[in-house]
Amino acid sequence: MSEFQVNNKEIVTRKTVTSIRVSVQNLELNQGCTLRVFLTADNGDIVDIQHIEMRGDEYKLWGTDDDYCVRFAAQKLGLTLKV
Repeated sequence: MSEFQVNNKEIVTRKTVTSIRVSVQNLELNQGCTLRVFLTADNGDIVDIQHIEMRGDEYKLWGTDDDYCVRFAAQKLGLTLKV
């Protein structure tokens, strides 16, 4: 399907994010990675997708704990994980 340009139109929406899914989009061994974070609503709809860079010491802290990526992404986005 083709994409067509339109005149600017402001669309304001308000949705509540209730969960996140995190995946590694790009990985550069021993350097860093880009995380893709899906912010989702209660009904499972994707509200937004964010990309977060993890570099240097932050990347080194990852180790073998994949939950670290989730905590890192949540912190960078100002979200609090439920316990």
